[in-house]
Amino acid sequence: MYVHHFGTDSPQTDDWAILALLNVIQGAGRRFEIPQGFGGTCRAYTDYSPFPRMQIGDLSLQNGGQFGVCGGNGHCTHQNGVDVDVRYLRSDAAEQGLDLASADSIYYDILQTADLLYCFLLDERVELIYYDSARTGIDNPPGFQILTNAQGHSNHFHVRIRAY
Repeated sequence: MYVHHFGTDSPQTDDWAILALLNVIQGAGRRFEIPQGFGGTCRAYTDYSPFPRMQIGDLSLQNGGQFGVCGGNGHCTHQNGVDVDVRYLRSDAAEQGLDLASADSIYYDILQTADLLYCFLLDERVELIYYDSARTGIDNPPGFQILTNAQGHSNHFHVRIRAY
């Protein structure tokens, strides 16, 4: 239901999260895996396909604290295990990055990405989601005040949960 993208850093450096975040990721992946029209799914626009799978990236450092460069990419917040980066989905089912600010954006799958965002929005533990609203073409759905437009998110969206 998902694959962890390690990026250019060493494995096990920023792959840590509290159990609640891991449960949110797993729950979103499971709901995303259920075909449209079946109970428990979050798919409103697309039917089930084994690809693309949800791809998660940076979480937090094992012992917390700041990593990376603070600024538009939001990594100042990846400090205590409640944040995760999730890649936008591709129409060619390739499990690789996608930057909506580049020519690669022709492979962007807006409908699958909207469904995946909705999978996260359905979990009451999700506090906010940073994303690039202009490049994704996705607006905050009525009734949800969680989606926040943020610079530095042309290649992923960023999910934060409440740590309770």
